Amino acid sequence: MAELDDLAARVAELEDKVEAMGLAYRHLDLDIEEVKLQGKATNRLVKAVHETQQEHDGKLTRIEDRTARLEPLMQRIVELLNERRGQ
Repeated sequence: MAELDDLAARVAELEDKVEAMGLAYRHLDLDIEEVKLQGKATNRLVKAVHETQQEHDGKLTRIEDRTARLEPLMQRIVELLNERRGQ
């Protein structure tokens, strides 16, 4: 009878361990799902930053182009003002 009681206790202990492991796995699944969601959110954020950078790059390029076209004109104005001062 003692062997049967010992066996029942060991089975109960194993059942408790299996239940605890199942709970741990469920928590692990939830954690993994949360990490996946965070990864998706991070990907969306990176894409938004990329799009913003592209827009800003285009604007900056246009500003640089306009500035490059204005530089010779500004230089000519400075030359004319200097000539006028010299007279």
